[in-house]
Amino acid sequence: MNHLLPIHGPCLRTISKRLLQRSLHIRSRSISSEGRAVMNSLFCQVQNNNSLHKRCLCQSAGLGKSDLTGVTKVLYDGECRLCEIEISALKRFSNGKGAVLFTDITQPEYDPQGNGGVTYERAMKEMHVIAPDGQVLTQGDAIRQMYRACGLGWVAKATELPGIRSVCDRLYVHFAEYRLNKALDRCDGNSCSIKLQHLREKYRNSSS
Repeated sequence: MNHLLPIHGPCLRTISKRLLQRSLHIRSRSISSEGRAVMNSLFCQVQNNNSLHKRCLCQSAGLGKSDLTGVTKVLYDGECRLCEIEISALKRFSNGKGAVLFTDITQPEYDPQGNGGVTYERAMKEMHVIAPDGQVLTQGDAIRQMYRACGLGWVAKATELPGIRSVCDRLYVHFAEYRLNKALDRCDGNSCSIKLQHLREKYRNSSS
């Protein structure tokens, strides 16, 4: 929390969180879309530092829609441990910039209509990132856009070098397939979301 606001202690953190909540509520109808995205991003980071990211406003259906100007939206699987580690690191890199919003597709309030029409199933199959102009990017292109939005453009450029781009993109395709299969295999009634359970049943029925 101390890297967001120059204050310390649980009481001050609670006060700052409530002030941001109130500010979002009062000003959400009067500020621009880009300004709302910046405020929303800041509030999300406060929530994340208090272990309440599951209720973060940027993951709700009503905020952070794909038509926000100047904002990149990253759709990720909140049940994937490796994904969570990477997203947590990227949130630190993008801290306070308001240029990127991270949306957990496993949340019940996730709405494809507010996220480029990307369904839960599509997002589980491969990486999806919504560019500021509303274009839906997938696979390697999605990852490069995500890195650029987080201020890691040099990483994106490194994967675009001759001979490297095709290798990186192929590796990602294999990883995405492996990750999905692993998630489906590990899913049971007690360890995964209702969404993933339904997806597992759908795949089982289609293969039978």
